[in-house]
Amino acid sequence: MLRALRITALLTLVGAVAGAFGAGISVGVVEMVVSTPALTPDVDMVEVVINASLFGALCGIGVAPLLWWTMLRFVPPWRGAAETALVTSFAAGFTVPITIGNGWSVLAMGIVGAALAVLRLQWEFRARD
Repeated sequence: MLRALRITALLTLVGAVAGAFGAGISVGVVEMVVSTPALTPDVDMVEVVINASLFGALCGIGVAPLLWWTMLRFVPPWRGAAETALVTSFAAGFTVPITIGNGWSVLAMGIVGAALAVLRLQWEFRARD
C-alpha cells in the first residue's frame, strides 16, 4: 500500500511538472506567433503563459495518476505522464489560433490529444507474444 502511495505521489509530481511545461511552452509559442498588439492590446504575455502553466499543472495533477493507473500500467511513469502532457498541451495550444473565443473546442482537442498519446503508448508497450 505504501508503494502505491509513493508511485501516485511521483506520478502527481511528474504530471504537474509535465503539464506546466507543456502548456506554458505551447501557449507561449502560440502567443508569440499569433498575438499582435492590435488584437490583444492589454494582455501581458507573461501572465498568459503563467496562467497556462498553472492550468497545465492542475490538469497534470489530476490526470497523470488517473491515466497511468487505469490505462498505462506497463508504461514507465515518467514517460506516460510527460508524453501525454506534452501531446495534450500541444494539441490544445495549437487549436487556440483556429478557434479564438471558443474554449470548448480547445478542451476537446486536449482530450483528443491525450487519447492519441495514451493509445500510442499502449501500442508501444503492449504485451508481446
